[in-house]
Amino acid sequence: MPRGLQALPAALALLLTAVLLVACGEGGSTAAPEPTEPMTAKAFTQEVERICQIAIREREPGFDYINEHGYPEGAAERKLIETVMLPPVKEAVQKIERLDSPEGEERVTRLMAMFRKGIAQIEDRPSMLLDGSALSTADYWAQEWGLTGCGQV
Repeated sequence: MPRGLQALPAALALLLTAVLLVACGEGGSTAAPEPTEPMTAKAFTQEVERICQIAIREREPGFDYINEHGYPEGAAERKLIETVMLPPVKEAVQKIERLDSPEGEERVTRLMAMFRKGIAQIEDRPSMLLDGSALSTADYWAQEWGLTGCGQV
């Protein structure tokens, strides 16, 4: 695997976690949400990890394509990233942001800001997803903060 792609799984995991957390907050009910207690730090971390793992799995078809056919170029690269590889990351970030994080978890807000910045860079230059550069900072801090799955998004 090329050196730039080694960091990609970590970035994807983190974004996936974020996407998953956001999705968990979605529901079909139109009733006003009931007030809830903030999640414990352990429960929050587990849910974030679950979301990231889902994002990672949803991105696998993109990596499978690359493994079988090599790196796409130009419009094919943009299409693969925009339709298969980036949406799970964006979704994970949204889900994580909707979670009721434990008090004092400002790290999550900072981490999601790092992911959003990376997503914006990828939207401008899709190749930054494949070389891992756009999400490397978010991946690093996710790993440092114990969000190992999210550090692979």
